[in-house]
Amino acid sequence: MANILITGGAGFIGSNLAKLLLAKDHRVYIIDDLSTGSIINIPERAVFYEGKTEDKKLLNKLIDKNIEIIFHFSGQSSGEISFDDPLEDLSCNTASTLALCDFMIENDIKKIFYASSVCVYGDPKEFPSKEKDIRAEKIKGFYGIGKLASENYLRLYHENYGIDATCLRLFTIYGPGQNMSNLRQGMVSIFMELIMSGENPIVIRGSLDRFRDLLNIDDLLEILSRLLELDLNGYHIFNVGTGHKTTVGEIIQLICKTLNMNPTILTKGNTLGDFFGAQADIKKLTDLINFVPQISARDGITSYVKWYRDIRES
Repeated sequence: MANILITGGAGFIGSNLAKLLLAKDHRVYIIDDLSTGSIINIPERAVFYEGKTEDKKLLNKLIDKNIEIIFHFSGQSSGEISFDDPLEDLSCNTASTLALCDFMIENDIKKIFYASSVCVYGDPKEFPSKEKDIRAEKIKGFYGIGKLASENYLRLYHENYGIDATCLRLFTIYGPGQNMSNLRQGMVSIFMELIMSGENPIVIRGSLDRFRDLLNIDDLLEILSRLLELDLNGYHIFNVGTGHKTTVGEIIQLICKTLNMNPTILTKGNTLGDFFGAQADIKKLTDLINFVPQISARDGITSYVKWYRDIRES
């Protein structure tokens, strides 16, 4: 049993992780400013602190909690939104990492898991992407630049101060519990909301041939659980995806088929900072934890759509 801090614990991934850790009898502390997360997502047994991760006064409230492990999952997670206010994006996605690292040094906390992003690969031309395939000049948005910066800050804190840091380059995570009201974040959830709202025609920004590597939230939780159990030391970077690609057109077809709907789909323009394709090479991760994602895009999206349909109809 450990004392674990989750930043962004009121969000989609963070709140699901909190429930998992509590079920394993860990003590869970959560920081979240509720800008995109919801207080109703926070499990009852978690101790919640409202505010920004980069606020050192807030972090100091945790000094006597004997935190042993940090999952740093806070921040805004949209490449498009990062263009609205690059300075705010830098603060919540990068300055927050530095604040946590200083807090770790001051309180002798050795282990952090960081939610990085597929966006650090920019707009690659060869697939699947391996962890070494990084060229900063290919990054398409401020969000990706900030995520890559945080990875490198963590590397330096490891090299100079002995922090054990694991950077998880999350590809497209989806599943029940996503924020369905945010139409600028979360590809599968955006398409579901547009289709189920009855819009016709539905306007999609960008080509239907664009593709993503879709990882279901349940598979992600199993991956996080196994990584935690390994008690990794050192500095590590892992792609976290499935190794398979699913096109935008296929995502929309799956949603429409499940709902027995047939709206007209139009494409127009592009999303600022968007990239054409993403597919993860996950050999490094699967060799380490002996786990291959179990939920296909077809099964995962079908189940997700049925979950949301039931909620809307209830």
